[in-house]
Amino acid sequence: MTILGWIASSYSSYYARTRNSAWTAASMLFLACALSHTRAQAGVTVGADAEYPVRDARELIGALRDPQPAAQKAAKAVLERADPAMIEDLLRYGRTSGQRETAQKVMAKMGPKVVPTLLGLLESPELRNRAGAALFQVAGPESVVLVPELLSCLRVKPEVSRYCGDTLIKVCGPKAAAHAPLLAKALTDSDPLVRVYAATALGRIGAHAKSAVPALVKALDDGESAVRLRAAVALGEMRSAAREAAPALKKAASDPVTEVARAAREALRRTRG
Repeated sequence: MTILGWIASSYSSYYARTRNSAWTAASMLFLACALSHTRAQAGVTVGADAEYPVRDARELIGALRDPQPAAQKAAKAVLERADPAMIEDLLRYGRTSGQRETAQKVMAKMGPKVVPTLLGLLESPELRNRAGAALFQVAGPESVVLVPELLSCLRVKPEVSRYCGDTLIKVCGPKAAAHAPLLAKALTDSDPLVRVYAATALGRIGAHAKSAVPALVKALDDGESAVRLRAAVALGEMRSAAREAAPALKKAASDPVTEVARAAREALRRTRG
């Protein structure tokens, strides 16, 4: 045991005997930070082994409520390196908007490793909304591999579809080109919401989704105006890569819905450039 670990252990033992709750909480936090330090020296990740029990991390989550900013900062520093298994506890921690914001910031620091856990928690009626909000915040381009799961979520979880759809759009970009065929296929889905999000995601991928141009052209005749609108915008985002869509865009420029017609005219201008 290092000197730091020994001091922390002594503090914890002493204040546990005194049963002073404020000092006990502080000593637990100090102990956890010390354990984090000594484990980091040994190359062990916090929360990754049986020697760091779950209840210690929950103590740290409780320490996020400490009125002292320094104590909150120390607790967050340890939790940011914690195991994704702590995500559920972090979601339950958020009783106020400020606490939920703090929990989401901690999860964001944990990185993309927590995204699959958040997706799984969308199954929980109690936590699905918090998990969905956190999912959108922490997901990024590195989570593009989850495009199939996010599309599936759109189809089978209507109660959280907005979170899955918004996250789908957020993670899509040029690096999502490999998923263009899957998104193009989704343009024929029976659910118009899936079609809207699929078209929007293809627009985010841009010219790298050129293979989806024929599917987007067909979507310009979709029965839902929202789908037609997003298809026109997506073709415009592809610029010259969607030049073959010009005849269909000219037709769409006369769409009875003003917004769709305007988007088609703008897309036609952009694809010519």
